[in-house]
Amino acid sequence: TLEHAGYQIIEARDAAEAQRLLDLEPARLVLTDLRMPRGSGIDVLKHSREVCPEALVIVMTAYGSIDEAVQAMKDGAYDFLQKPVDTRATSSRHGSYGSAARRVRKRQRARRARYSPPQPEARRPVHSH
Repeated sequence: TLEHAGYQIIEARDAAEAQRLLDLEPARLVLTDLRMPRGSGIDVLKHSREVCPEALVIVMTAYGSIDEAVQAMKDGAYDFLQKPVDTRATSSRHGSYGSAARRVRKRQRARRARYSPPQPEARRPVHSH
């Protein structure tokens, strides 16, 4: 399970609560259902991309179409799972999710370093003798 892999599980009743929880505690991995009360999984996906851009977002659905899967991927989803989810396949994938999360964080750090403005040089005091 994801808990055995070291993930803390936080559940939300609906999309609005999921977004509030992400505001309070950014996540490394977000699993969201596509169809939810008070919003959608796409709303949660987009909010996740804003508040924790390094998080991997996985969208799940029992009613998904190819168009919805493609849209979720375009909106930044890392994966799209059809329900019922095969827990054996998912548990074997969690290692790849962890590896992917590390690669995403590494790319984000490199991008920030590359595009951050140069820091002013520290001025050294001038000593006169």
